[in-house]
Formats: sequence, structure tokens, C-alpha cells
Amino acid sequence: MKLSQKLISTCQSVAFLLSVMLIFSKVAAFKHKKLHLSGFVPIDISASGGFSAAGMLPALEMGFAEINNSSQVLADYKLEINWSDTKCLAGYSTSLFMEEIAKEPTKIMLVGDGCSMSTQPIAEACPYYNLIMISYIAASPVLSDKSRYKTFFRMAMPDSSYNGPRIAVMRHFNWSRIATIHQTENSNYFSLLKISMTKHAEQTLKNLK
Repeated sequence: MKLSQKLISTCQSVAFLLSVMLIFSKVAAFKHKKLHLSGFVPIDISASGGFSAAGMLPALEMGFAEINNSSQVLADYKLEINWSDTKCLAGYSTSLFMEEIAKEPTKIMLVGDGCSMSTQPIAEACPYYNLIMISYIAASPVLSDKSRYKTFFRMAMPDSSYNGPRIAVMRHFNWSRIATIHQTENSNYFSLLKISMTKHAEQTLKNLK
């Protein structure tokens, strides 16, 4: 089974960040060779109705297995990751995060989440615990705010990055009127995306009414 390029890139990025951390932190002085991480994946979304990344978990596990079996990437270390189901719920994911950082062994990095709504509270808290968090897919434009999410990184582009192509289509067909339909329940994700797109359109399309 071949890994998708995005998931391969995620695992490679995790390995790179860990390598940097090993150079500049006390981790390199540990006598044991295990590096402990916490992983977050939204699987059971029956309560939230959000995004499930259950199908990505096997690929993520394969990616970490490839790193552990490699003689060129973190060859002297073994990555041990404990996966938790956030259910795409902000409050529940925060509870899981607190449990993970409170118990031994000490975690040096977080991976996830796949749902933006449950990623936000964890990513905002990470700087206070000197933890880096890297997501494989969370795409909310809110997570681009580095003043709030200082140690958060992701492999997926924020959804707002697609505003340029959307505006290009409108310009190509010389549209002067556009309408948006978006969801507002449970999260402000789509509301913010809609605001971002309409603001971009108003600034770019001179004939917009």
C-alpha cells in the first residue's frame, strides 16, 4: 500500500522537527532511545457531526513505522505515539490533551488533529507547555494566526488559500454578483471562510455589486 504524498510529507516533517529538537534540547541526553509523542485523530463523530479522519490513521501509523524502520531518519531513536480519538469535539479534545501531558512518559511533540474545531484549543495551549503540534489536515484559516497558535504547523493549506482561484474564476467569467451558502452551527469555521472570501472579492473585483 502506498502512502499519499501529503501523509508522507507529514511524517517527514515530524522527523525533521524531531531532529532539530534533538539537537537543541535535553532529549539528546536521554539514555533511552524512545521518543514519546501524542497523536490526535477524530474517529467517532456521532456527537459532533464533524470531520472524521479514521481512514487516515492506518496511513499515519505506516508513516511512523517507516521512520522507525529507517536507518537514515532518526536512526538512534524510536518514535512511540499514543493515538486518541478527539471525536471532533473541542472540549473533549482539551480533556484528552490535559490527560496526555499529565501522565508519564513526557511527550515531546503532538501530531494532529484532523478536525480544526478540536485542534484549536490544543494548539493554543501548546506554547505554554513548550510543545510543537503538527497537523496532517486541519485547514481552518483561524489556525493561521501565529499570535495565538505560536507552535502549530500543518501540512494542509488553509481553506482560505483557495480564495485566489475562486476569485480568478469570477474574474474570468466577469461575474458582478456572487452568493455564498455556509454552515454556522457548532463552529465559526465556515463563517470566517465566507468573510475572508467576500472581503477578498470586494477588494479584487471592481465590478462586484
